[in-house]
Order: sequence, then structure tokens, then C-alpha cells
Amino acid sequence: MGKPYRSGSTPDNKPLWSARARTMGEDVFVSGHESAKSAREELERKVRALKEQGRPMHGGPKAHSVAQALQRYAMERLAYMKGAPALARDINRYLRAGYLDTLEVLELPASEGDVATQEREKAMHYPASVCIGDRYVVKLQSAHTPRVIPKGLSETCKKRITKTATSSRHREVLATTPMADVTRHQIQSMFDAMRSEGSAAATVLKERSLLSPLFKYAKRHWRWSDPAENPVTGLKLPRLDNARKRVMSAEEERLLAQAMAETRNVLVEPTSRLLAQTAMRVGEAIYQATWADVDWEGMLLNLTDSKTGEREVPLSPGALQALRDLQALVPADPSARIVGISYEALKAAWRRACERAGIKDLRLHDLRHTAATRMALKTGNVFLVKALTGHKTLAMVERYVNVKAKDVVAVLHGQQPASLYAGMAKPSPGLSTASPEGPTEGQSTPERPLVDGAGAQPSAPATSHVDVNPVVPNPAFSNGSAAARPHGLEDLSPAALDALMAAAMRAVSMQQHSKSQSPVDSPGRDAKHDAGPDAVQASHAHGESSPEVRGEQTGLGCADRREVAEAAGIRGVGDVPSGGGDACSEVHTAASSNVIAFRRKRA
Repeated sequence: MGKPYRSGSTPDNKPLWSARARTMGEDVFVSGHESAKSAREELERKVRALKEQGRPMHGGPKAHSVAQALQRYAMERLAYMKGAPALARDINRYLRAGYLDTLEVLELPASEGDVATQEREKAMHYPASVCIGDRYVVKLQSAHTPRVIPKGLSETCKKRITKTATSSRHREVLATTPMADVTRHQIQSMFDAMRSEGSAAATVLKERSLLSPLFKYAKRHWRWSDPAENPVTGLKLPRLDNARKRVMSAEEERLLAQAMAETRNVLVEPTSRLLAQTAMRVGEAIYQATWADVDWEGMLLNLTDSKTGEREVPLSPGALQALRDLQALVPADPSARIVGISYEALKAAWRRACERAGIKDLRLHDLRHTAATRMALKTGNVFLVKALTGHKTLAMVERYVNVKAKDVVAVLHGQQPASLYAGMAKPSPGLSTASPEGPTEGQSTPERPLVDGAGAQPSAPATSHVDVNPVVPNPAFSNGSAAARPHGLEDLSPAALDALMAAAMRAVSMQQHSKSQSPVDSPGRDAKHDAGPDAVQASHAHGESSPEVRGEQTGLGCADRREVAEAAGIRGVGDVPSGGGDACSEVHTAASSNVIAFRRKRA
């Protein structure tokens, strides 16, 4: 091994030391050390790494800049990665800075020309220009290929270029720096510049997640011993705090359902409903789910390649109805995707609908939070929530269950939490005067809720939902088929819903009238209510309210609700015990609130 020797001096005349050796046919050279001891130790480390790991592949870290190493890494691994399109966009920024050919990611299957090119390059040991993996096809395109900027984003791109000018200069220097010479200080300076420009913590950490795997891969697979340590580790980075706690309220759901009716793209409303019902990620619904994945009999959606791997998505009655609505709008080809709309189009339509509804800071991904929170409030079982969302750990489930203090207060006082939705928005005045023939001209029909409702009380046991009698197809239901009971509001046609609402209001009004006239005490009635109108009026003077004004209704009995359904001319509704969640129960709750509001207004 060669001895260290003086090779120069620093500006303040301190000597610099270098050392050279030849091992296994490779020249090993170190320089720029302030002492002979440090030069000797560095030379010994490199010789030892060469003997243990073998000769470095592809010429070693000195022969590759960061941009060149990223390009080689992408051509080896990108075609096998799930997030290849997004990762290719980030790598292309370094490739353009290094004036290299950029990446193009294509969907499988590969063309015959690409297959032939890959085989020829492997046979002749040429650098790869095409890589065909099990997920994508990755190709190199000329560095002079003009970038295609979407229409309407030119000004935004110009502003971004101006804003990120400083960090872009740091990136250009890093892209052309040899891999062996990259230092922590260099990368830290680029990250600091990004933070000074106002980049979010997630953006900075995303840049780190691009560079750090490159150095790990080079050391592990290419046997590159330099740099000695990963320069992307041990940096001062911002703390990531991106937890969302936004949940759609019942009122926002009602407003959004009205705004969705004005959306030009008919796929937006059932897609939003499907997301809210299933707690699926937007990407899972748009890019992965196909009609062949739907198990109609088992009421499951089988995702073979979700973010967390293969999983089964439970389908509620509302989710099944959303799928039927989508099936009626798009071709039912088994291999076709369920949602025939791009993420950009869905996101833009959602934003416009929220603006029309006057809703702020509600994102599509918040529907996943909403579904998880409502399942937790409805069941109180975190394992059911975990099965719904598809998370692997309970820690991630906690990020999506966003129960608020107001929800707890509502449960403690026997009320319905604001995060839940009883299956129907607050009845509009038109519902109480609807005719059985359906809405008249100028009268709107009730909107379908985005999420299936759940009251503050737990639902009835599963045994109460078992239907032992055959179901006869009923034209009153909107799908025209024999749906399994209990039937919810979403299963009723507008005319049937109006008729059921009118019959329920008549029954509730008669029930409340008979209670107010009956002098006999019944179990569970409020003492002040039984004391007569004077006592009730006195309690109102002290700021108290009767159960009738508070809306605490005991509900129609099973026989009463069956009579209501028969009075409305509807079969198959109302024969579930109270609390079962059928359409009659939901309409009865809304009718009770409407009658109470009318009586308070008249008083």
C-alpha cells in the first residue's frame, strides 16, 4: 500500500495529503486530507471495501453524477414500482438539470418494438433504453423533447419557476456532482433553500425520500463504497404534521347533495357517494377497481393491488346502489374500470360543487375520514373500522377516526352526533305537502345522501334483519328489483317516498294528539309532560323543554309502521322492529321533527 504524500496546501499554507494504491486491478486514490494519518486511514478503508465487496459496478461512483445514477437506478427499478409515474416526474427534474434523456412511463402491455429493443440491448450488453417490468414500461426519451404543459397551467408554471429559482440552482449543482463527492452540507443547503421558498414539510421530505434510496441502492447493489455514509441521513429536517381531522357534517352532506345535482359530469355524484360509503382511497376507486372485482352476492369489492396489498372492501346498501348507478352510466365490461373519470376531473368537479354549496376545506380524501368516523360512532368497534378502511395498524386507524367533543356531548345527552347522518337531511317544507303522484312542476325531489346514516343508538342485532319470507318485486323501489329488507330511503322512488312521508306525518300527528289527550300515565313519560300543559309551560319558562319539543320520540311500533307503509301503498317496508333502520323508521323520525316544528310555530 502506498505511503501518504504531500500534494498541495490550503490557502493558509497548511499541507494537504494524498495516498494511492492498486488492488485487484483497481487504482485507489484519496486526496485533500489535512494529515498523513487521515489520508492513510481513508486509503485503508477503500482498499478493505474493495476486497470485501468486489469491484464496483458501472465504473464506480466517480464516473457517475447524481443525475446519471438516478437515470440508471430508474431504468433498473422504476418499472417494478407502484408509484412509478409520480417518481419519474421527480427524477426528470434532475435529469433535465444534467442534460440527460428523461423518463417516460407507459402502461402495460409493452409494444412489440419495445420488447424487441429490450432483448437486443440485453444480448449486446448495451445501456438500457427500455425496461419492461410487472407494472409499467419505462423508456428514455430525448432530452430535447418539448414538455407538454396542460392548458391553463402556463402562468402557474412560470410563477413556480420564479418562486423556486434558488432551490433549482442547488438541484442543478447537485445533479452534476459525482456521487462520490456528495456531502451532507450540499444536500442540507438545498433543503434549507426549499424551506426558505415556502415549501411544505411534506415536499422537503419527499425530496429526501427520492435521494436516500439512491445512495442505499448504490452501496448495496452496485458495490459503491463512496460516499462512506449516506449523505441524506443526519440532516435537520422539518417535522411533518399533516394529520387531517376534517369530517363532513350532516348539514354539509345535505348541501353537497343539492350542489351535486348541478354537476355536468353525471359520474361525479355516484363516484363521490361510493367513496363516502366505502372509505376507499380515491386512487383505488379510479385506477384499480374494475367490474370484475365486484362480488354482488357477497357484497364485497375485491382490490387485488391496493396501497396495503390485496384487500376486500365491504359494501353497504348505499355503496351497492352507487355501483348500480355507475353501472347504468358506463359499459358493464368486466375488465373496464368502475369509475370512468380521471382524478383531475373528479377533483375539479368536487371543488366546484363545494363552492356552490358554500363548503370550505373539504377534500375528497376527507370522505375516507368521514366513513371511518361514522363507523366508529355507529359501532364503537375499532376492528370493524380497521376492516372498512383496510389499514394494517390501529395507529393508522386512529388518524382517520376523528370523533369530536361535540359528538361525545351529543351521545351523553341521548342526541345524535353531528358527524352522523340519519339517512335523510332535515325535511324541506315541500315534503310535508307532497302528493302521492310525485313532485309537481318546480318541486325538487329529495337528494340521495352520500353516506348511509346511523343514529346515536346502536343498530338492531343482525338477527332482526334476517328475512325468512320471500321478497316480491315492488315497483315502489327505485331499482325495480326485490331488494333485501330492511329497505332504506335510497331504495324508494320519489313518488313512493312522498307518499310514505305524508302517511307517516299523519300517523305521527295522530299519535301525538292521542298522547296529549290521554290522562293515563305511561311508562317512561316525562313527569312534567304528564303534569299537564301548565306544568309544561312553567318548565319552558325556566329554559327547559318537553320531550316532544326536544324531538325525543319513542317511535312507531312494528304494527303501526306496517300500517303506515300500507297506507302509502308500499309493500315490504315497515315490518322490521323499531330501531332496525328501515325506510319507515327514517321517515317517521323526519315526520316527527316536521310536526313538532309546525306546532311550535303555530304556538
